[in-house]
Amino acid sequence: MSWPLPLWFIPALPLAGFLLLSLLPLSSRAIAWIGTGSVGLAALVSLSEILAPAVVIHQSLDTWMSAASLTIPFGFYCDGLTRTMLGVITGVGFLIHLYSTAYMAGDEGYRRFFAAMNLFVAAMTVLVLADNLVFLYLGWEGVGLCSFLLIGHWYRDPANGRAARKAFIVTRVGDTALVLGLFLLFDRLGSLDIQTLLAGLEPHTGSSWLKVAGLLLLGGALGKSAQFPLQVWLPDAMAGPTPVSALIHAATMVTAGVYLLARLHPLYDLVPDIRLLVAVVGGVTLLLAGCSALVQSDLKRALAWSTISQIGYMFLGLGVGAWQASVFHLMTHAFFKALLFLSAGVVIMALHHQQDLEAMGGLRRRLPGVFWCFLIGVTALAALPPAAGFFSKEAILDRAYEVSPGLWLLGIGGALLTSLYGFRLVLRVFFGPEKTYPDGQRPSGVMMMVLVLLSGLSLVGGLFPPLALAEVSTPRMISLAGPGVSLLGLGVAGWLWYLRPQILHGWRRWPLMAVLNRFWLDGWGFDSLYHGLFVQPYQTLSRINRADFLNLPFDGLVGFNRTLHAALLPTQNGRLRWYATGMGLGVAVLIAWGLCA
Repeated sequence: MSWPLPLWFIPALPLAGFLLLSLLPLSSRAIAWIGTGSVGLAALVSLSEILAPAVVIHQSLDTWMSAASLTIPFGFYCDGLTRTMLGVITGVGFLIHLYSTAYMAGDEGYRRFFAAMNLFVAAMTVLVLADNLVFLYLGWEGVGLCSFLLIGHWYRDPANGRAARKAFIVTRVGDTALVLGLFLLFDRLGSLDIQTLLAGLEPHTGSSWLKVAGLLLLGGALGKSAQFPLQVWLPDAMAGPTPVSALIHAATMVTAGVYLLARLHPLYDLVPDIRLLVAVVGGVTLLLAGCSALVQSDLKRALAWSTISQIGYMFLGLGVGAWQASVFHLMTHAFFKALLFLSAGVVIMALHHQQDLEAMGGLRRRLPGVFWCFLIGVTALAALPPAAGFFSKEAILDRAYEVSPGLWLLGIGGALLTSLYGFRLVLRVFFGPEKTYPDGQRPSGVMMMVLVLLSGLSLVGGLFPPLALAEVSTPRMISLAGPGVSLLGLGVAGWLWYLRPQILHGWRRWPLMAVLNRFWLDGWGFDSLYHGLFVQPYQTLSRINRADFLNLPFDGLVGFNRTLHAALLPTQNGRLRWYATGMGLGVAVLIAWGLCA
């Protein structure tokens, strides 16, 4: 079917914005218009695709590469899953760009920021539109590059550079697994066209190589979506500006792994053991991240752990065969997580870029609009009806109960933790005594408009599931358990952080609780574990290698060059007569050598 605007227009528009912002000297106003307008236009084109009849569109521009039996086109594929992802990426991405025009105003890297943001959106749209896994991998690596650039945006602070490198290196582990999985699929099936590949899988049901391929592709998804055991990069990614955090967590990078597994769900249906592993990883991540979010003292890090936890819900849904419900939760999560991060950005800006929860409190009186927006976001996060998160999370929990009550219990435990840490943030930031007067920069009208729009989506977005959900017959008491534990979490949070905060102070004096608090705060010790297993041995090997005898000839060459440089340096004294004399002597020597020859 032909459509008035070809699919390649969607990534081409933000890509054009990136090129203009990178190559042209522009005023701040022009930067804002180009950076935001290019993504806004992409959102309009995406909307035309979303509103189109629910048919599959397949378009190809030209051959990208061709070698032996491998031919890779610039091919674009659009179905219901693609339309959902495009709506999230370009729609929420546009709102984040719009918010950024005010939040980043005056930043010395204003143009560089919007150029990288535009490239980020372009890469993510390529990822979800690609009709083959090599083209998808191009977008996959593009979002990895852009995350590195944006996390390290304020690169003058060494800590930000370390956070950017950490994100890049940890996700490379998963990306390597993904590439190996692609090699294996091509070796066995002879094609990396997604639809051709999926159509040829059934004869290989249960084969060992297909299980290995499923594991390798899962490894790639774990890295990009920050799931156990590759979750360590995401909390440190908070070093970037708050709009970057919102874009990574809500609309782009961490959703890439969920999209990959949803796109290839027929493969995982043929290897149920690996699909079950996806569910277990999601459930474990959900609980681990929820506990860490519960004790964070930094507002943005708490929201980062929350994202890891909510992506765990999506993996749980993928693992129990409810990939449509996982994509539904991906959509609602984009709404309320963007809302939470951007609301947090207003709070941080008003407190002179203070992110410590210990310095916050009583802000609902000073920032009432932000308070209500943040409360709506937490209500959706905690899956309390009628907010959007309730509908998508319940769809996952119902399917999990049908497949495995044990997995359902993991989901219910995660729901309780989510409500606890979510309302803890509301109470710590907006209730209690006022600790810091918010006399910093006030939110602009544009910023508040974005928050209000996201609040509306967080409230009503759950009424419009993007894909047809499978019907599940769940006992009534089981269906009520999800909102029930969310209400329980709200009550316990109010009791501990508002009515009886002295109870927590008493608990912290217990040695076991103090140790547990530090353990959760440090992300269950994974950073220390990986540092001991991988970083320290590598550093030791590097120190040993510095004294390797194979380096001696190269060290000698370096020393010779340094000695020669020191000997020649006095001849460069700036005296023209000495230079002329030297040139004359050189000519004389050459003439004499020629005569003698």
